[in-house]
Amino acid sequence: MKITYDPDGEMLYIELNSNYPFKTDTETIPGLAIVYDEAGKVCAIEIEDASALVESPNRVDFEYLAEEEPEQT
Repeated sequence: MKITYDPDGEMLYIELNSNYPFKTDTETIPGLAIVYDEAGKVCAIEIEDASALVESPNRVDFEYLAEEEPEQT
């Protein structure tokens, strides 16, 4: 996964995988585009005017939630 933020263009791009070429780039909500590959799998999310929609577009917090192993008795 790759996250790119362009402060000049106010564009936040979250690439989930690099399946090319993209089949469609459908804007479901104004300023929000979901990018699909030819198989219909989501490849990326593009957010225009990011600073108006995202609290801190230039900061990323990452949290990995692994399942805990059950206690053995």
